Amino acid sequence: MAMLTVSNLSTPNGATPSTTPNPSLSRSHHSRTSSSTPATSFSASQQRTHDLTLEIEYLRAHLHSTQETLQTVYLDLEDSRARIAQDTVLIGGLQDKVVELEALVQKQKVTISNQSKTISDPRLIRKQQQKHPSCGNGAVVPITPQRHAQGQGQCQGLSPFESPYSAMSGFSGASGASGVGVEYLPPPPMFDVNGNGVVPQFPGQCQDQPLPGVNPLPLPSIWDPLAWSNGSPYAVAYLDPTACIAEFSSRLRELWAKTELFGQVHANIPSVYNDSHLDKRVKEYIMSVSDRQGASSLLGSPATRFFLVAKAINAFLVHDVLKVRIIKGFDEQADMEIGGIKKQLFPDTPTPVRHIMIIAMTTKIQTLKTKPGFIDFCQQKTRDHMHKLWHLIGPLTHPQSNTTIDPITGNSQAWTDLSAIVSEAEMLALDMYSVPFEYQSEFPAVNEAFDPVTMANSDAFVTGDPMVLAESDCRVRLGVTPVVRARDNSDCEVGVVRVVSMGNVLLRMGGHK
Repeated sequence: MAMLTVSNLSTPNGATPSTTPNPSLSRSHHSRTSSSTPATSFSASQQRTHDLTLEIEYLRAHLHSTQETLQTVYLDLEDSRARIAQDTVLIGGLQDKVVELEALVQKQKVTISNQSKTISDPRLIRKQQQKHPSCGNGAVVPITPQRHAQGQGQCQGLSPFESPYSAMSGFSGASGASGVGVEYLPPPPMFDVNGNGVVPQFPGQCQDQPLPGVNPLPLPSIWDPLAWSNGSPYAVAYLDPTACIAEFSSRLRELWAKTELFGQVHANIPSVYNDSHLDKRVKEYIMSVSDRQGASSLLGSPATRFFLVAKAINAFLVHDVLKVRIIKGFDEQADMEIGGIKKQLFPDTPTPVRHIMIIAMTTKIQTLKTKPGFIDFCQQKTRDHMHKLWHLIGPLTHPQSNTTIDPITGNSQAWTDLSAIVSEAEMLALDMYSVPFEYQSEFPAVNEAFDPVTMANSDAFVTGDPMVLAESDCRVRLGVTPVVRARDNSDCEVGVVRVVSMGNVLLRMGGHK
């Protein structure tokens, strides 16, 4: 207020004082105002920069933590993948083991279903048979189909593929007990004497040689199971399981030896051209009886070719000939009855029931063998089997074996010899199923462990003591012959399983494929 008064007093002429601000004062005030605004802005900017720096550091720390977590998860993932791979390998091995165990269980199903069954070593029953005087080469009657019904003379020469067993089976001649039609005795090889007191024929033994010290026994023309319990001495001879097993074992070994000999004589010259041009069905069959990887090498070597040919023949005989269906087609009613019995037989069927059913089936087969026309039926069976088998084996034989003609049969020598083998197998099948036994035939599988109890080593390159070979983890390269087991159902209390024929095998050392 004092300033205004001074101003008014200094105004000349009494003029009204000016209210315009003092320029210097205004500049000074503006200068003070302007100088305070940038300082505030700079402080806010610094705060924001600091905040951003803190946020960046936090994000960096969070990123680093996330990266560490991701690295840990990645390592866990890799570890899980490794464990999964290991588990996959382990599971695969376990699955293979399960398959092997299932196959083993399937093979032993009959044995383990009956705790009373035991398997005996066939070497215990392979005792030397009593030697009898013989004449010539011990041959009696050829087994070729054309000669089954002919009354050949004694001790005539035979082909190595023919057998005297045709003279003792239902194919050969009539019984001396009846003069009407054709009558068949029970299978002579396993029973001590026939109605005339004549010794049953064995390889190397002549006909009509009486058994010393044995009186002739009147034998029924049809086997009667009721004779088991009547104290008949015939029944005792008939039901000697050890003798039956020994006889069948001997005849099976002879049969397998002839198939091997056939391979050596007629089919053991490898030909790359001929083998590569085999019919597809023949190739598939050969691979099915060995394996796809090994069939070519086995067929291409003279040291193993005849074994593979023998295996091809043996597989056909086991699957098509050595079966109870060998009589199928002769009598429709009998086929129905036998088929009905087979449908009721299971691994766990009680022994007494199994005993009755097997006896009924055996009796029916014995009855069929006495009917007219049975010889012709069996000869036709031989021809049918030969046509099927020849389509598979014929292409493997030598050309010269097919150009050499047998003067008696008019067929090629290979055909004649193979026909003799088939015919002998049919004889054996009829005799095997004319006694109350059940049979199981299984070829040792490729890569199966060598078992000296049931297998015999035929390999010329892998040799040694059987137990040592087994301990060396030797494996089957080819199962040439089957392991044949027989269950004795003649006793209604216990059914004993015995090994009738061991499986001949080719081997390879463990770990080699």
